[in-house]
Amino acid sequence: MEESEMNYYMKEQKPKIEKFLKYNYNNIKSVTLTQANKNPMGGFSIKGYVNENKNLKISVPASLESDIEYVNGLADPFFEKNYKFPGQDTKSVSEIEAEEKTTMSSSARMSLWKEKYGSKTT
Repeated sequence: MEESEMNYYMKEQKPKIEKFLKYNYNNIKSVTLTQANKNPMGGFSIKGYVNENKNLKISVPASLESDIEYVNGLADPFFEKNYKFPGQDTKSVSEIEAEEKTTMSSSARMSLWKEKYGSKTT
């Protein structure tokens, strides 16, 4: 895989990385992705950090065959202190998105429908 392909994928997956971090952790204000590196198993890893603090490193296992589900490398005490669900596992991006779909109110659904299709009905 070429570097340009990895960079494109990294940018494409950034919203999923942000969703995972903001759902599972408090005080996530920004996510900066810095590089994508190939690994010996054929996939790659996306590196970065949060809140404009290079010490708050993240590592994201990635593959072109699937979307991002989890973020790893959250070793700094910041992540433990700000974890929203002590005693529970983090939720994957797929789990978060499924929860969002089931908890969305009918008025929110109508608002999204109007945004997508317009307010006129035929």
